[in-house]
Amino acid sequence: MKTKSIGMKLRRVRTYETQERVLSEWVDNWEDDQLETIKKLRAAATRDDHSEIMHMIQQLEGLSVKRLGALRNVVKTVSDPERQLKKMEDVESRREEENSPGR
Repeated sequence: MKTKSIGMKLRRVRTYETQERVLSEWVDNWEDDQLETIKKLRAAATRDDHSEIMHMIQQLEGLSVKRLGALRNVVKTVSDPERQLKKMEDVESRREEENSPGR
């Protein structure tokens, strides 16, 4: 299953709380990927495995290019003055009003 890009996820977000959760998960994944690759690079260096060292450097480059490109999209999305987000409590309050028996 293909995961959605951070840009796609953010375009679907309607509340500040959801935006914070989505961005936090994205940052956590980035950090995990980066640290795991560095760990593998360090292990390859310890073994003096030049082929694996070069492979891990390429992995880091790929991760960096991908994530920094995505970061540009994140900045563009969250800086869009046309983008309207709400507080979760306002969304829930509106739902309650719509579902109340007198409507």
